[in-house]
Amino acid sequence: MKLMKSNNKLNIISRFKYWMLIPIVLLVVSIIFGFVFGLNYDYDFKTVSSFDVKFNTTVTNTEYKELSKQLKTLVKSEFTDFRIEKIGDGAQNGLLVKIANENGEFDTQIETLKNTIETKLLENTGDKLTSPVTITTTDTYKILPKDVSSLIGYSVLALACIMLFVFIYYAIRYNLTASVSIVLTILFEIAMLLTVMIVARIPFNYYFVVSYFVMTISTIIISSYLNNYIRSNLNVEKYNKYSNADRVYDAYARTIKPIMIFVALLSLSLFAIMFFGNSTLIYTMLSIIVSLMVGLFGIYFFEFSIWSFWYKKDKDATLKRKIEAENKKSTQTSKTDEKIVV
Repeated sequence: MKLMKSNNKLNIISRFKYWMLIPIVLLVVSIIFGFVFGLNYDYDFKTVSSFDVKFNTTVTNTEYKELSKQLKTLVKSEFTDFRIEKIGDGAQNGLLVKIANENGEFDTQIETLKNTIETKLLENTGDKLTSPVTITTTDTYKILPKDVSSLIGYSVLALACIMLFVFIYYAIRYNLTASVSIVLTILFEIAMLLTVMIVARIPFNYYFVVSYFVMTISTIIISSYLNNYIRSNLNVEKYNKYSNADRVYDAYARTIKPIMIFVALLSLSLFAIMFFGNSTLIYTMLSIIVSLMVGLFGIYFFEFSIWSFWYKKDKDATLKRKIEAENKKSTQTSKTDEKIVV
């Protein structure tokens, strides 16, 4: 197999400093957004007043959409920070209304809204309903913010353990430069994902740490795939004159297709799940998809650029051990062959 030299179309490493302008700009914008708008917390981190709007009958999809539309109009006339979700099946078919209500400041307004819904919702739908709908609302109940301090603490500990394991594994299987590069890449991606979520205003919910774990695991899988390819050519004599950048470009060119197919299929699966979930699931899947994109950026534009800059073949202890083992095996094989000839 011939090693492919770098070309101008795939010249990522020499333009490393220009590619790094992207995360720098994102960082600056996220700091500005953070000061101006604050973090976009989902309802998991807010005090929410919630109640059900029940239809007390089975409605068609068309009727459900009309009821949902009119309910949204009524709620929107009184509140700006709210969410409406479908609940129940059959006779319990209805809608769940969630309204951000810090310190109970909207308690009275919410009770007034419920009375308005019971009297006006059917009236506003006009003659668009044929099912015998009767609108009722349940008692209002409070949902307090979830405590994520322990979740974040355990997540940080888990990620630290993963990075320690990966650092040791990469140092043994590949080389010390590869192990340092992957750890720096994971840290880089964690920071970049945070900035992207702030800039894109993707809500932080209770499950946002899932996106960090998916990004970390997918980064390790794809990075290992690329490192295996580079490792297989490091000790091939006819490629000794190739630079680190050439080896990286060759690995990119040879492996880009299966990696993109893997990421595309995974992203499509996540998009499909989004269509069947509530708001919390949608935001979680969206953050995971974004984390995959950040992971790819970290691998292709950061990790192997760092490896290319720092790797010294003559100081690669892992490669030296591999060569010594191969030479020893070759010597033993030669001696065995000589004995057979004698």
